[in-house]
Amino acid sequence: MVKGYLGMVGIKLNVKAVDQKSVDALIKDGKFQLALNGHGSFGGDPVLLARFVSKDVNIGSTPSVTAQGGKQWSNREFDKVFEEQLKDLNSASRYKKVGRLQQIIAEELPTLTLYYRKITFAYDPDKLNGWFFTKDGVAIAVPTAQNKLVYIRGTWGK
Repeated sequence: MVKGYLGMVGIKLNVKAVDQKSVDALIKDGKFQLALNGHGSFGGDPVLLARFVSKDVNIGSTPSVTAQGGKQWSNREFDKVFEEQLKDLNSASRYKKVGRLQQIIAEELPTLTLYYRKITFAYDPDKLNGWFFTKDGVAIAVPTAQNKLVYIRGTWGK
């Protein structure tokens, strides 16, 4: 579908369908020009922006689930602002810096959402009362209803 649409505007694609480990490796190694990849969410914590910093940045590391920018992309302003926002204790100032980081990514490494997955959660309050939605998320800040704390805070029925 994407190949057909882009072909109509003169962009030729070589489509390569591979397993997830191969996709991750190709993206990490920067061996792509356009990648269609599925993931849950970018998350809500600005520390995840560390996935985009160049190898010259030695602070603010985060587990590299995916190297979003690959190895080819780097931006000195991004690296500088990233380091500054890590040390910034003023929330309003840090908020502006994180906004600038997101702007740089949007301009240079755009991510387009093709669709949003619909996920349904159901529970029986007669069996377990106290289920809650974790607004700010767990793991890499993905909002979810799946939080193990429900088993500690919840009240079990009969």
